[in-house]
Amino acid sequence: MNIISADCHLDFHYLPGDLFTSNASGAMKDHMPHVTEVEGRSAWVYEGKVLRFIGAVGVAGDNAAVTDTVRTIRTSRKEKTGLFKDALEGRFRPGDPKLRFADMELDGVSAEVIYGILGLTRRVNNPEVMAEVFRIYNDFVYAEFRKPFPDRFAPLACLPFNSPEAAAAELRRAADLGFTGSELLASDSITPVWDRDWDPVWAAADETGLTISFHNQGTQVRGVPADDPHFAENTLARNAVNHAVSRFGSAQFMASIIYSGAFDRYPGFRFVLGESSIGWIPYFLQRMDYEYVEESSFHGNLRIKPSEYFNSNGFVTFERDAIGVKLVELIGEDNVMWGSDYPHPDGTWPESQRFIDEDFRDTPERIRNKVLHDNAAKLYGL
Repeated sequence: MNIISADCHLDFHYLPGDLFTSNASGAMKDHMPHVTEVEGRSAWVYEGKVLRFIGAVGVAGDNAAVTDTVRTIRTSRKEKTGLFKDALEGRFRPGDPKLRFADMELDGVSAEVIYGILGLTRRVNNPEVMAEVFRIYNDFVYAEFRKPFPDRFAPLACLPFNSPEAAAAELRRAADLGFTGSELLASDSITPVWDRDWDPVWAAADETGLTISFHNQGTQVRGVPADDPHFAENTLARNAVNHAVSRFGSAQFMASIIYSGAFDRYPGFRFVLGESSIGWIPYFLQRMDYEYVEESSFHGNLRIKPSEYFNSNGFVTFERDAIGVKLVELIGEDNVMWGSDYPHPDGTWPESQRFIDEDFRDTPERIRNKVLHDNAAKLYGL
C-alpha cells in the first residue's frame, strides 16, 4: 500500500544558508539567521551567536558535529545511509525534494506531511525577526515542495506565536498560497491556549479549513543545578525522564483547546497533536469526560462531552506505539496518523517498514489503511 508519513521535518539547518538574508525586507536583512564560517566550520549564526554547526546531529548538543556525537542505536541507523556525512559536505537531503524522494523510497514512504522551523524561535528569541523568518520559510517551502509536488508533500505553514492577530493573518495568507495545514508553537506563548485571545486564530482556521498542529509541546522537566554534588548522574536521570515524558506534554494542549469551548464557536477548526504517541489518549479522554460531567465548578456549558470534540475535531500522530495501535478503535480510527519523524535522530527512518510490521501485527486491514494512509490523505489533500 502507499504509506503517508504524517509527521516529518524540514529543520532550519537543512535550508539554503542565505535564504533569509536574500529574501528579508529592508532593514531586516541585517538581522536574519544565516550561514557563515566560524573557526573553520560552516555554522548557522544569529547576532554573532552560533545556532548550530552544519552537519550537527543534536544528540550531544546542537554544536557538535556528527564526528563528535555520542552514537545511539537510532543515530547509527541513519548514519549508515550517509545522511550526516552528506550534511557535513553541504548536501542537505531533507531540503532537496529529489534527494528527499530517494530517502522516502528507501523507507517505503510515498508522501509526507512536513513540519517546519518552529524550533528556531527558542534560539532567536525575537518575535519581529521570527515573523519575517516564518514568512520567508513559508514562501520557500510552498514553492519548493507543495506547489510542484502536491500529491507527495504537505508542508505546514509556520505561524507567529506571540500575536494571535499576526498568526491569523499568516494563516489566511498560507491558505491563499495553497497550504493545507499549519503549526503553532503555543507552548512558548505567554497566552495559554484556552485564552479567548486566541479566537482570531481559531476563526481563521474555521474559515480557511487549514488544520493547526501542536507538535510535542509541554512543560520541560526542571534542570539540574550546576553545584549539585551528583551533577553528572542526576543530569543523565533528568534527561531520561524528560525524554520519557515528552510525549505527554500534548495532553495539556488537548485539554486546553477542548475545555476552552473553541469548537462550539468555530466548529470547522481542526487540530493535530504531532508526535504525541497515542496509548495515553483513551484514558485521558475518559478522565476529561469524568471531570467535566461530575465537577460542576468548572462546567463551561460545552455542547457535547470533551471526548466527542476530539472525535470530531482532533487528530494525533505517532511513530512507535504498539500498545496505542491496539487501542485505535477506542481513540477513533479516523483520528490517528502514523509518522516516521524523518530525519530526526529518534525517528523510525530508514527502517519504518520493520517498525510498522511490528506495531501493526494483527491489526485489521481497515485500521491499518486509515492510520498509514487514508486519514492523512484526506486531511492534507495528498
